[in-house]
Amino acid sequence: MGVQVADRGETAIAELRRRIDEVDTWLLSLLNERAALARRIGREKDLLGIGRDDPDREREVIERVRDRVGSADHAGDLVEVFRLVVGMCRRVQGRATACVVGGMGAMGSLLVRLLEGSGLRTLVLDPPRGVSSPGALESSDLVFVAVPMRQAEAVVEEACGAMRADSILVETSSVKQPIGRVLERCCRGSFLSCHPMFGPGTEPVRGETVFLCGSGGDPALVSRVEGLMSSWELVIVRMAAEEHDELMSRVQVTRPAVLLSAGLAMCRSGLPGLDEARLGRSSRLLLELVRHQVAESPDLLVDMAARNRFVPGALDDLAGSFGTVLDAFRRPGRELEELLAGAADALGLRPPSST
Repeated sequence: MGVQVADRGETAIAELRRRIDEVDTWLLSLLNERAALARRIGREKDLLGIGRDDPDREREVIERVRDRVGSADHAGDLVEVFRLVVGMCRRVQGRATACVVGGMGAMGSLLVRLLEGSGLRTLVLDPPRGVSSPGALESSDLVFVAVPMRQAEAVVEEACGAMRADSILVETSSVKQPIGRVLERCCRGSFLSCHPMFGPGTEPVRGETVFLCGSGGDPALVSRVEGLMSSWELVIVRMAAEEHDELMSRVQVTRPAVLLSAGLAMCRSGLPGLDEARLGRSSRLLLELVRHQVAESPDLLVDMAARNRFVPGALDDLAGSFGTVLDAFRRPGRELEELLAGAADALGLRPPSST
């Protein structure tokens, strides 16, 4: 008796699976038909001179699906399936759409120019005016976030909630560990954490470095963004978020601290008021570096000091180094010579011989 029940059960499962296969074939046929119709609509829009992207229509389709599925247990999953279908048909119909959150800022404007130069339709959102602009994030295949660090975590969290599951978010902040935790927690789709090591005034960007510090989601989407960066001829360096943040604590905090210290010493000595023609070349170069640093916005330094957990250690090391140098200068002799020789060796230089 038990054997017969088992046989009937296996037969029933086999029959149900056969019907599922039939439904899958039917669904595939319908999806191909939908894609073909979307392609035809794209051609008709071109004939009429109408833009191919229609965020309002996409939102209308999703809302209609949400109304029809009601409160079924799998309602949310069905809505996400239709988001993917709509995204597929958009890509079939026309070129990919990018959105730059912070695109009105200096770095964001540079990204807009790069994306448009790569043939992407590019939308711009300005965080002070809200990132949830109707249709912009929902209709975008690629979203870059280029905002000040103090805004980045909140903006990324909000953007993740508005994006489609088949899109990818690329954030560009200078500190990676805090933003990485937000991405892991909030991003439904794919993401890439990068840090362009060049400023907004750098054009062309050929040969400049970009750090890639973590990714998630669909590897194919991540690879496409990396390919886009390669097409800009950027030098891609992969680095763990923790390693990146420690390096930045030295590069983006230690350097300004040294220059600002030199600037304060110059001001106290009256050096900036002298006729610069009377200064040596190295003194003029140092003065120019100090001026450049002072002219920059303090926001990056303030945010870096507040968010990068490696900054206190970097500053302690810097203070110790200053102490060592000052002690050597106060007692000139063999100790100062050894200090200079050690620095030259570390930098791959040949120190001048003492007389």
